[in-house]
Amino acid sequence: QGFIMNKSRTSGLFAPYDSDYTGYVDLGSTTTLADDADWSLTVWLKPSTLTDNVFLGNANDYISIDNANRLRLYAASTSYILNYKLSGESASSFAINTWYHIGITRGSDDEVRLYVNGVLQTDPVADGSGDHKDFNEVFRYRYLGSESSSADHFMGTVDDMAIYNATELNASQIMRNYKAGKRRHQN
Repeated sequence: QGFIMNKSRTSGLFAPYDSDYTGYVDLGSTTTLADDADWSLTVWLKPSTLTDNVFLGNANDYISIDNANRLRLYAASTSYILNYKLSGESASSFAINTWYHIGITRGSDDEVRLYVNGVLQTDPVADGSGDHKDFNEVFRYRYLGSESSSADHFMGTVDDMAIYNATELNASQIMRNYKAGKRRHQN
């Protein structure tokens, strides 16, 4: 029910950017995660900059690290902010050249959950106004490392992306995925 995207079979890493930040992988056709179904996404990310880094997208639907250093899930003209905060901090805490294991799930309760390095983030989902929201949108994707073939390319490294289109992974499954890749993703 999932797939893993690795550009290179030897290293397993995909660094979509080149000297002019125009690299990406076209997955061939647009795939949809339904608004009435469970789904999960896990991925290892190592951003080299924190400026609108889209790591999965299709035209107007995308998931990125935005200019405010937050994960942004944008679907059907609605922006969902996925807040990541270290314990005791009030702002997002992504750093450049640091590996992060990201898990995003959507379950039958319509809620999107964010896991960073295996840990569920408390109430991470908000729209642009700060209101917490359920996720009732269709999400479409076609490009790994970009929103489209010409815009908003990911600047950094992507590894072990898996998308499960009919399953909401639970906390122990997300933690198991994180632990399985932790040794390979040392900073």
